[in-house]
Amino acid sequence: MGYPVDIDSFRFLPVGKLIAPSIAIAGLGLGFAAPAESFPAAVQTAHGLTFFAAVLWSTQAIPLELTSLVLLLLMPALGLLDFTESFAPFSQKTLWLLFAGMVISQAMTHSGTDEYLAWRFSRAFSSSPFRLLLSLHLLGLAMAVVVPSGMIRVLILIPLGLKLATNLGGTNDRSFNAAILCSIVCSTFYGGFGVLTGSVPNIVLAGQLEQHGGHVLLWTEWLRLMFPIMGVLRTCICFAVIWMLWGRKIGSFSPQAMEGPKVPLRLNKRLTVILVVGVLFWMTDIYHMVAPTYVGLFMVVVLLAPHVGVLPISELRKINFPFFLYFAALISLGSALDSSGFSREFARYAVSLFDSGDQGWLERHLTIVCMLVPLYFLMEIAAVVGMITPTMLEIGRSMGIPELPMTMCIAMGATLVFLPYQAAPFMIAINYRQLPALTLITAIVSISVITLVLLCPLNLLYWRWLGFL
Repeated sequence: MGYPVDIDSFRFLPVGKLIAPSIAIAGLGLGFAAPAESFPAAVQTAHGLTFFAAVLWSTQAIPLELTSLVLLLLMPALGLLDFTESFAPFSQKTLWLLFAGMVISQAMTHSGTDEYLAWRFSRAFSSSPFRLLLSLHLLGLAMAVVVPSGMIRVLILIPLGLKLATNLGGTNDRSFNAAILCSIVCSTFYGGFGVLTGSVPNIVLAGQLEQHGGHVLLWTEWLRLMFPIMGVLRTCICFAVIWMLWGRKIGSFSPQAMEGPKVPLRLNKRLTVILVVGVLFWMTDIYHMVAPTYVGLFMVVVLLAPHVGVLPISELRKINFPFFLYFAALISLGSALDSSGFSREFARYAVSLFDSGDQGWLERHLTIVCMLVPLYFLMEIAAVVGMITPTMLEIGRSMGIPELPMTMCIAMGATLVFLPYQAAPFMIAINYRQLPALTLITAIVSISVITLVLLCPLNLLYWRWLGFL
């Protein structure tokens, strides 16, 4: 009799608890020993630490937050960063944007808004599994256009998805849950790369291009180059993959028989007004120049304000603050790799790999797209593009490639995510404990492989047709 392979089940087996930590510790020890004479010892130590984190984050053989705390302590212990640098991410804006998203998500649950929206959504779009999943993908793509953070979009949409699964009676159907949650997470994450403000790596790239290339990347310019294929067409690919893996296996359901939820209308109206105002500020940041983090934290203040907000301050206890350790460790790991001299070693490797004289235009630009993919297994994609983009722009100049095409090729490569720890929105989704890690990995690997094989060459041909390349 066979048994299903499930990381979330595997991690509770005694052998699973021993194997993954043993492999992680062995990799850490090998990195600390630095056996390769051709690479600096600090680079090898940083790689060993990265391997240690990647194994434990991927298998979750020990709690995610505990692995992250150990990582934050190991970086100063191994001499890669000092203690202040290791814990510096707790003062970064991105982490507090995550906090704002968590509070908004908690406000939706506390006020019953997620239940009400799930009911309305199921009434309007659930006449068939096909229509339901297609509508969820369109919702995820639309959210990517108006909400400038994948983390916040996932924090807003996951409660909606969980309530939707409950309302439609699919809580005991693994295919149903997988289809609902993967539709929400994958569509809004991958679709976000088609909009400049749709993901953190996009914003980081635009900033690096302005600082090191002297070109201000406009919102409409990014939309023209990325949205048709990397936004719309890839959302269609997401839908096709999820439908083939799980959607076609969903049994029938009858949403017409459900009664409307009894939620406080007063709280719903307040939360709706706060969210609409906040989203409008996020959408218009190019005009008022207020950072998304400040907008999010102001929304938190309003949500918690007596007589105005919808969330008692006591509800903050329900927020998963230990998850911040993971996010801080992810950022510090990128800093540790950078300080070890990894960027210099990568530049040497890239120049040896990239010989523009023997390549046609398509092969040359595909090389740029694929060049950074191995680095995404070392740290979060936003940290990779922030650390490596200046080096890549310099390499592009030496190869005669303009800064803007080089930046957009990096942006296309940054969409290739294969494991959840490579992108914070996926880890947030897993943190809800309702989406098995192996299920999500199956979806994102399938989508990224199709993107690499089909959509990246197609997008380059589209750029050639536009006259961009």
